[in-house]
Amino acid sequence: MYKSMGTIALISTFSFAGGYITPLTTDAPLEYQPAPQVSSTWEHQIGIYGWVAVPNANVTYTLPSILGGEETQAEETQAEGGILRGDEGLIESEIANRIDGIFMGSYRGRNDTYSLLLDVIYLGLSNNQKSNLLVSRYNLPDVALQATEESTVWVSTGYVGYNMINSDAFRLDVVAGLRYASLQVDADIEASTLNKYVGIELSGKAELWDGVIGVDGEYIINKEWYLPYQFDIGAGDSDLTVQASLGVGYRFGWGDVLVSYRYLKYEFPDFKLMEEIDFSGPLLGVNFRF
Repeated sequence: MYKSMGTIALISTFSFAGGYITPLTTDAPLEYQPAPQVSSTWEHQIGIYGWVAVPNANVTYTLPSILGGEETQAEETQAEGGILRGDEGLIESEIANRIDGIFMGSYRGRNDTYSLLLDVIYLGLSNNQKSNLLVSRYNLPDVALQATEESTVWVSTGYVGYNMINSDAFRLDVVAGLRYASLQVDADIEASTLNKYVGIELSGKAELWDGVIGVDGEYIINKEWYLPYQFDIGAGDSDLTVQASLGVGYRFGWGDVLVSYRYLKYEFPDFKLMEEIDFSGPLLGVNFRF
């Protein structure tokens, strides 16, 4: 009896402390509403593409003295297939442009907030035929050269992205990452001077790491059609690297097919064979989603 009265008094004390009495019910269910969360489901995409990446660059070779490296004319003169800088004993020709080997692929993973992107390009290039170059030398007979060139290009870029706009019609991610490039140029030069045959092997290699920042996204026309775009700019081991692309894509249930135009440029700080190189051309790709 006294125990029951004490219990009632304790309940009454807590109820009046709040200014009113709240009846205790045991039948009402508890309602729990968790805080809204951003989706953490990741979507993955692997792409295989072909890029008609036509290179544009002049390769500069330093000639040995027997071919006029120290005695050539002081004025720059045009030559068949190249340009001679006589004051420096240098000769220029266009970089090899026939594709002997190629691999191009990409990976993309994303959720509502973050994205990961990886792009890999490999190009093996060579001359279609030997380039005929003419070296004019001071007070000496001209020398005809034949040059055969081979080039190997690797470019790999990795990004981390953060979504800024994600609507029904437009998506924009800010991306930042690293780009690695390896460029090797090898040349075999043949010449006949002073009744002697001269065979020269010249080569140069550059390996570059650059930080890049840019944007990546798409404009959505409807459920099937969209316009993908990408732009980044950076520097580090190179003086400047720039990449840009714009295209049109079509979505299927299994993935996408897209056509775009892509541009990639490098300016080198200390690469003896060239000052800059750029690649540009149309791209055709297939993306598989999983």
